Amino acid sequence: TFSEEMAPELAAELRSQYDGLKDEGKVPEEHVALFDELVAIGGAEEGSAWGKMLCLTVVVSSLEDGKVTEAEVGVLEDARDLLQENPDIGLFGMRRFFEHRPEMQAEMQRYQTRYPRGGY
Repeated sequence: TFSEEMAPELAAELRSQYDGLKDEGKVPEEHVALFDELVAIGGAEEGSAWGKMLCLTVVVSSLEDGKVTEAEVGVLEDARDLLQENPDIGLFGMRRFFEHRPEMQAEMQRYQTRYPRGGY
């Protein structure tokens, strides 16, 4: 089952994926500060594993195609604000975040298959 023991693994995965996407030039210059903030939050030692999974999902899924839409910027800003207010977010807080963003639910499910212990 998913546990807080996964937090360091998820934080490391977030930092690694983001560094790779930056190296590939997929982080638009005008949004670097926003992505850096999210990766700092999700990649930090403190904070819940659920919050790190949320960060990983929104950051990587927004950058994979090399384009960041205004809708994605809104999701990223909402995620940043939520995790700044509640870095120890739990399962239900993460579910509520994705329930209001159906376009991200599929991305969350995709990450669950990569981290099978992280299902919800």
